[in-house]
Amino acid sequence: MSRVDLGRRLARCVARRESAEPVPSAIGKVCGAMTVLVLGGAGFIGRAVVRALCAEHEAVRVLDRHGAPADGLDAGVERWCAADLADGEALREMLAGCDAVVHLAAGASPARSEGAWASDAASQVLPAIGLLEAMHACCVRRLVFVSSGGTVYGRT
Repeated sequence: MSRVDLGRRLARCVARRESAEPVPSAIGKVCGAMTVLVLGGAGFIGRAVVRALCAEHEAVRVLDRHGAPADGLDAGVERWCAADLADGEALREMLAGCDAVVHLAAGASPARSEGAWASDAASQVLPAIGLLEAMHACCVRRLVFVSSGGTVYGRT
């Protein structure tokens, strides 16, 4: 599966409504566009997800440790924030008014985290808890969490 196909599948997953009815692909025309925050939108998979969400006519915001891409933002990206996931103020600002979050931000690998549990918890687990608390405070109910590549590929 290509990264674009993966991005499209994730975009459809985020866009699903709570009804059992199938969701048409042109969601914006039927239910109104969603506003989706992509955490880690500058990464390999993140860029594909951002493009797929924009292609589905969703309003997209990106929070990533890195600045906006040198080749410019994709059409449909309404805001880009260069901040760490642990930056609660930036996170809440980006979450305000969002309908969903796609969480792709991670920096852990099994090989690194095996010997540094406390560091891994501080850099991964605590910010994830902060994300859930901020989502609750901002009334954002949908979260798509994508596991790290390190988890899939094992020790690296």
